Amino acid sequence: DLPWNDMRFFGSMYLFTMPLAAAGLYALVKKRGTGRTLAAAGLLTAVWAGLVTNNVNINRANLVFYFVLLLIALGLDFIAGRLRQSAVPAVGIFLCAAVMMLGTYFGDYADSIGPYFYRGFGEALEFAEESGARHIYVTADTQGEGYRHVSEILTLFYDETDAEYFRGEREIPGLLPYEQRFCYLSMTEDTAANAPENTAFVIRMSDLPYFPAGEFELSFFGDYACARAKK
Repeated sequence: DLPWNDMRFFGSMYLFTMPLAAAGLYALVKKRGTGRTLAAAGLLTAVWAGLVTNNVNINRANLVFYFVLLLIALGLDFIAGRLRQSAVPAVGIFLCAAVMMLGTYFGDYADSIGPYFYRGFGEALEFAEESGARHIYVTADTQGEGYRHVSEILTLFYDETDAEYFRGEREIPGLLPYEQRFCYLSMTEDTAANAPENTAFVIRMSDLPYFPAGEFELSFFGDYACARAKK
């Protein structure tokens, strides 16, 4: 039920499909042949992996989804084979569910899930780079205090950093080497005061007290901001 694994009213998979999965399990038991053996073995393996994995969650037992989807498909086929007139209503139900799910996914759910995925970090970083700053100081507290590696991974992702530039094997005209240009650290009053000239800061909202509006130009992006010392 973690918010990034489960969408309210829909679940990780459509909740209304679970009876279909049960029908599919029945159909699988009744079915004969090599396909049944392989599907049953895969399903049992997925369930076993979930039972023996410590602190199991969706990420650690996601093998099971392949076989749940298979059971749902078998359930639909099983029912449609006996109630042929059910095919059209089933298509209509799934289409309606898809429209409602997409509306929720890109609406209320997107708003609620944003903070878990560092909403605004990429925009603040892009703004800092486009500002022409020589140095870019990035908060190390994205996932938690001192999680420097997470901030660096996010920066490399959003910046689409060239691998050779990152390793110091290639220079980019007009830019300092990577290790000199980017700095990942927890923001403090001393950080803001002692940073080199022409530095842009990518900060969390909780860092704003270190960057008073009278001394810094602030641009806000979701849960993050870009700060630059006023000239």
